[in-house]
Amino acid sequence: MTTLRLLWIHLFAWISVWLLSYWPGWEYLAAVLYLVVLSREAGTLRGVAWGKRLSAALLWQFPGWIMMLALLTGWNPCGICDYAIFGLIFWTTPVLPWLVLLPVGNLACPWHYYGMMAAVPLLGLWIWIFSGKINPPAVFKHSRFGSAKDCA
Repeated sequence: MTTLRLLWIHLFAWISVWLLSYWPGWEYLAAVLYLVVLSREAGTLRGVAWGKRLSAALLWQFPGWIMMLALLTGWNPCGICDYAIFGLIFWTTPVLPWLVLLPVGNLACPWHYYGMMAAVPLLGLWIWIFSGKINPPAVFKHSRFGSAKDCA
């Protein structure tokens, strides 16, 4: 059920980042809001077995994993490799505003190409971290302001 909610959040984030990209700077706000909403949704998995947390994080990013695998290995069933970069751009739209800030670099592809591939496991890791027993925002607040009652 959580995976379906994560997919709905992802769908609405696509639409919001895409629409807000018409006004300069607003897409960054939508990308930050997306990460905040993901963190809150991951918090609903606290206290759940680690296997369910891991499956939610992996299944939610399954389309991204398939496209990333096709790009990295050249795996090409039904010509998917021809469209995998477009699919990966579409899949990472909620965080794409941050990725395009990466420098062009002098590798075979621009850095944001590699950033899109790294975004898939990093978003899954984001869910894994925020669904754990330790509340990362509370730990940060404790380290800055000294209140530890809500860290665990």
